[in-house]
Amino acid sequence: MVTSAQTDLFFFYSYVDAFLFWSYQKRELDLITDTGYSKGKLFEPTTLTSPLNKLKKRKYPTKMGVVSHFGPTKYVVHCAIMLTMLTGALAVFTVSSSQREITASFHSDVVLPCFFTLSRMDNGLKYVIISWKHNNTQIEQYKLQQRKSTRKYSMFGEELEKGNASLLIRNVTFQDEGSYECEVYEVPFKSSIHIMLVVMASPVMSLIPNLVMMNQSTLLECHAWGFYPNALSFEWKRNSQPLYSQEPVNLTSNSNGTFSAVSFYNYTPVAGYDTGNISCLVKHESLGQQYVENSVQICKPNLTILPRFLSINEKQNILCKLHGCRFSNATISWKNNGILFSTTECQKVKECVSEANLPLSKENIICEAEVEGLKLKTEPALFTITDLNPKDPLWNVVKWKIRIIDVQPTNLHQLCDAIMSVWTTIPEECFQNLVECMP
Repeated sequence: MVTSAQTDLFFFYSYVDAFLFWSYQKRELDLITDTGYSKGKLFEPTTLTSPLNKLKKRKYPTKMGVVSHFGPTKYVVHCAIMLTMLTGALAVFTVSSSQREITASFHSDVVLPCFFTLSRMDNGLKYVIISWKHNNTQIEQYKLQQRKSTRKYSMFGEELEKGNASLLIRNVTFQDEGSYECEVYEVPFKSSIHIMLVVMASPVMSLIPNLVMMNQSTLLECHAWGFYPNALSFEWKRNSQPLYSQEPVNLTSNSNGTFSAVSFYNYTPVAGYDTGNISCLVKHESLGQQYVENSVQICKPNLTILPRFLSINEKQNILCKLHGCRFSNATISWKNNGILFSTTECQKVKECVSEANLPLSKENIICEAEVEGLKLKTEPALFTITDLNPKDPLWNVVKWKIRIIDVQPTNLHQLCDAIMSVWTTIPEECFQNLVECMP
């Protein structure tokens, strides 16, 4: 059964074959290879095997001016009119793309561009077939004016009428990498373009701990994870100057197809020499010419309790202060005989202060600070006081439990003054047996 599209094409090629496939110049006859002849002069009358011959069932001699039942002028004018009409209805069939390689991020949506123009626009997409293939496997098709879309792939329905056959890929994974082919078929024309899809994932990094204590050896860990492909490099720097990496990079694969890596650096800053920051730089092709960087500061954190000398059985405000560095995250905890009773959290501060209001009796009160993996304790200025019995010698009655870091003679002098001021009710003769406090 002959369709209307086939009939249109039959008439079109009939007139083109009869009119365009020969020309007359200086009494020479040019025959196009489609007729089975080559260029020659004054050929003898021969029956041309063209569609027009079959249509009209007439013989068309090849000698110019002897066209049966058609005068040369009438024949040329007739064909010229037909070609003029056909030229207005026909366009150039093309398939193109604005990009031949596209890079997409892991778990993102991406559009592969494909555009086409048809030779016959008056029929719309009635006789058009559009298909997409991924690594030679068909994944999407438009045929008989219907789309076969999935949740993963789809073309834009309204845009197809405008010559836009671009493909949307949702939630891109590493399995979506490879070659894609957009093929457009309009009888009898067919053309296609290829697009390469590359999937990448940028690394996320962290550096622990976030500070290095002066004169203390610290193992720094620079972590990068969630990147693809697996090629990645680390670079250590101190105040923008490169440092030699002591440990090889450890690379592991993740269940989702990405990769993780870690670089170690053992560093001991020296007081008076090392200042500033130590940085870890991560480079990956997904970042282009950029890189991700984290730094760790070199400092000396301190934790102190104020005031140092307290009166027994009186409710007082006690301050615990953390200082000496810039703390991104810090937690101060209060403990009573080892039991936690209060916490304070600080973020992005140079000084973190926590306050406790409590009476002092026989308990041990201690303040602790934790700074992203580093733990500090207030061992100074902690003491326990027992009940007094004036009948016992003073050194058996009053038991001082003093823990002091960086003990200086002035501290002992102040402590002696405090002891003397607290126990003014003790008989004066008792102090004759007091161990001397002065250095």
